[in-house]
Amino acid sequence: MRSLVIFINSCFNFSFNKLANLQFLDMSANDSLKDLGSSILELSNLKCLYTAGCTALVCPPYEVCGRGLSAVRQYYVDLHKGQGEVLPLVTIAVIGNTMAGKTSLITTLQNENRRRVLTERGPHSDEATRVFEMKTMKVDNVDLRLIDMGGQQIYHIAYQLTLRENCIPLLVVNMQQYDERSTQSGSREAVKRLGFDWLACLYLANPGIGPPTLVFTHKDKFDHETFSRLKISFVITANELRDEILSEVQRFDDGIPKIQHFLSCQNFFLPKNIYEIGKDDNYKVYDSLKSSIFETSQTFVSVLPTLWKDVNNQVLKLSTAFSTVDDIFNKMVIELGSDIAKDQIQIILAYMHDCGHILWYNDIDSLKSYVFHRIKEVTKLLEVLFDHRNSIWEKLQNTLQSACSLHAKRLNHVDFESFVSVFHSTGFINELLLENLIKTETAFSKDSDVAIAVTLFQQFYLLFGPLTLLSQKGFIVPYFSPGYLDNCLNLNHDFKLHLEIMFVGLPVPHYVYQQMSIVVLKMFPDDISSVNVKRNGVKVFSGGVWVLLVHDSLSRKLEINVSSAVEQVPHAWSLLVDTTRNISREVQKAWPACKMVHKSTCSHCLLKDDPHPNKSVSPSWCYDFGSTDTHSFFGKEFLTVLCGEDEIPSLFVHPCKSLSEIEIEKLKKVVETFRKEKVHQSMEEDAQEELVTNSVTLRPPTLEDELSDISDDDDYMAPANDPEKELVLLGQRVVPTKKKIIQQLYHNTDKVYRMTKNRGRALIINNKTFDRNPERLGSEVDIENLEDMLHDFKFNVTLWNDLTAENMLHVIYHELQDKRHEDCGVFWLCILSHGTDTNYIYGSDGVPVNLRDIYDLLSPPNFPGMAGKPKVVMIQACSGAKVDLGKKMVQDEKALTPGESTAAPGESTAAPGESTAAPGESTAAPGESTAAPGESTAAPGESIATQRKGRATLTKPLTERALAELNYDDLLIIKSSFDTYASRRHPTYGSLMVRCLVYTMYKHACHRDMEEIFKIVQQRIREFSIKKGIPSGQSAVITNTLTHRRKLYLFPRFDGLKPKQ
Repeated sequence: MRSLVIFINSCFNFSFNKLANLQFLDMSANDSLKDLGSSILELSNLKCLYTAGCTALVCPPYEVCGRGLSAVRQYYVDLHKGQGEVLPLVTIAVIGNTMAGKTSLITTLQNENRRRVLTERGPHSDEATRVFEMKTMKVDNVDLRLIDMGGQQIYHIAYQLTLRENCIPLLVVNMQQYDERSTQSGSREAVKRLGFDWLACLYLANPGIGPPTLVFTHKDKFDHETFSRLKISFVITANELRDEILSEVQRFDDGIPKIQHFLSCQNFFLPKNIYEIGKDDNYKVYDSLKSSIFETSQTFVSVLPTLWKDVNNQVLKLSTAFSTVDDIFNKMVIELGSDIAKDQIQIILAYMHDCGHILWYNDIDSLKSYVFHRIKEVTKLLEVLFDHRNSIWEKLQNTLQSACSLHAKRLNHVDFESFVSVFHSTGFINELLLENLIKTETAFSKDSDVAIAVTLFQQFYLLFGPLTLLSQKGFIVPYFSPGYLDNCLNLNHDFKLHLEIMFVGLPVPHYVYQQMSIVVLKMFPDDISSVNVKRNGVKVFSGGVWVLLVHDSLSRKLEINVSSAVEQVPHAWSLLVDTTRNISREVQKAWPACKMVHKSTCSHCLLKDDPHPNKSVSPSWCYDFGSTDTHSFFGKEFLTVLCGEDEIPSLFVHPCKSLSEIEIEKLKKVVETFRKEKVHQSMEEDAQEELVTNSVTLRPPTLEDELSDISDDDDYMAPANDPEKELVLLGQRVVPTKKKIIQQLYHNTDKVYRMTKNRGRALIINNKTFDRNPERLGSEVDIENLEDMLHDFKFNVTLWNDLTAENMLHVIYHELQDKRHEDCGVFWLCILSHGTDTNYIYGSDGVPVNLRDIYDLLSPPNFPGMAGKPKVVMIQACSGAKVDLGKKMVQDEKALTPGESTAAPGESTAAPGESTAAPGESTAAPGESTAAPGESTAAPGESIATQRKGRATLTKPLTERALAELNYDDLLIIKSSFDTYASRRHPTYGSLMVRCLVYTMYKHACHRDMEEIFKIVQQRIREFSIKKGIPSGQSAVITNTLTHRRKLYLFPRFDGLKPKQ
């Protein structure tokens, strides 16, 4: 027998001594197998051994098997030389958000006097764990290793350094933080931020890790009933999120390793693994937790040869930050005997690396000679790169300006201030500044050490260089690069390629997205004509081709855009394929359980500016990440395929290897044909607009103006009784701004507000379900229509559902603090709820909010990021109930039936003392972020709103300066009805005003300003009411405080004229 496969055989008990001719042995997925047996040494002809998934192996340890057949043989040889020792080789990873109580918990577990230890932090203290700290805990005379992981997302990278499959996750959750976050952002968002974001780092890198232990802290801050409610909420929400992740991942059968714990357990957190800790608890709960950890650690016991244990102990005693492999070998020969071989030491070092005891990158040429046996010193490097407290810079400045540093190179005050300023403002760190940071703050104090440290940074994809920028030689650190890139290449190139990578399932850590910028930069080590690195991506020009990478960690998406002239099409395809594969390969290498979905856009559709381009999901050329010949699938012929009704060359949708001169000319003609069609279509549209619009002066809309007529069919606004028309969702196309007289206004800031490429951010608050009021049927249709419309007009949209009155003010307030508004041209706020007849709007808890408070928040002192910029507000809510609306339409009012009076704003609908609910199932719109990378979306601990006399009102969001300067400049508001009148809403098709607004935007935003559009909406709503014979009708109310007589144009699909135009 030459080949043998023993697959998923839990009853395995076999001897190999009679299989002398065996060459191939596959024992994968035998998850109960504990001992291979030393008889495997008798298989002298064996060439291949596979043990993937045999995680229960004790002899040899699973990590040894992962190193291949030679490591397994060496293990048994060494085991026969000396008695093996059974040891629990396990790491307890204590993870969680900052201030969760991780350090206090570890210190208490370490305390053999059975005394509770607290880490007290004052309001101005700075004692948070940075990167991580390694500690030990003794249980039954066995030392268990614990790692106190830093509680800031910036330190997620440390997980890759230390944690392997032999890890027990211990998640610590501060219940005060959970209570605050769930109130402000919803329980789902709170569980994601405080739980899943941390666990994802473990499970994506090591999918075989078992169930986590969950510790709830700060129990003493709540009464028993409240704490129990919060605990149940957290656990149930975690299970719901786990089920959603499973559902999302299981749609893809791509052979990616699956996270075993997600598949095997009904509950994500097993009841026996949940602990509650408060300040006044006795030590019994800690005894129970220690016993549980020790019991779990016994599943990771391994039999280690005496020699391996001795080498491990000797290496970890070395005092330097790192040593060469040769130095370690010589040291071991002296300490343990001359019969040790170098290959033998290398196998033991590889095992120590796989267990997380050391770092040894023996597969990287520039690092394979070095063993980093003091991991803490490596983490100190990360702290130097990412920790930029003022005290660090002050200490460095004092050191560099003195002669006390043995290795640091002196910097004068001017140079130092200049280098630090450039780094903070651009993310570019001067080579000399980085060198001195490393020498003065870490154990890498020599010139040769610095070179190794920089190589480590490059290995982790944390910096790129060296290169010369701003007349300085240094490195780019994308994490600190300010500003944001647009996701479009607005160039004159004829040919554009686009690919999108979506990460599904558990989210990869935030810093991974910045690493991908380094991956792209490393593709062009010597041939970069232009480079632009920002926080959310990188743009490179090389060899006549532009490559743009844009990423958004919150939407879990990467976009790759490539643009070139026709002659460079094969090179453009080559760069797109290489970029896609390099990114995918690096992600898969570091995070093997990560699921990626690739979507390629048809270049023909991009050429035509098709708003709904054809996309290919998971094209074949995206895969085979490990293939050495990345271009073997490139097409070699100039074939013709169909895109809709157009015949196009295949290279519009599939890579091509090369083009002859004849094929290049042929492609040029094809491109020119489509370009002429686009120009001709543009001229026709311009001519049609010229017939009805001879100037940009505001003129009232008329019924004779076809462009301002919503539709000849009023069913677009409120269909009668014909569901077969399928007009629930409008699904219109954006008409680009092509009229030259409008285009020429784009840069004329005296007449119009300045626009940005990404027009701005939009916040939608939709209250559909209420505690004591009728459900707003049809509201979900409004939301889908509004979201689609705002996305199409290049707004980043955030959606919140069913917010209490206080939380409405919370959400608006914290959205306005987002620094990204500084790079936006417009802010759009949409609120849909029940209303009253006195300028109030209801929260989901039935408590009213004064619209004045909302407008106050939008004033320049409170919204500095949009000071002097336009803010558009849309209020869909009735302002009273004076008419009976019949059967087909309902009104947005608080009353349950027509004729029932609405409660006065001063009367509370909530029971006295009743607490407000969390924001329900509030979710950010897919693909859109709610905070800049690295920034928290959580509200500060102090509330900005409270209930007074049954109403939600601001507590103190306005400073004295804000109160003195309060104004409503640059607001454009449309409200669905006058005070004391109702607003119409269809239970199937949504609100009358929303449908009218969305449809008008699609048809007229290309050539009309927003005030004119609102007036068209206002007129159409009134005409419709008269036509349908609705008593008293409905009329929208418009308020305009736009300043300096400027108009607000959105210029859809137009970002300014080129210089030659």
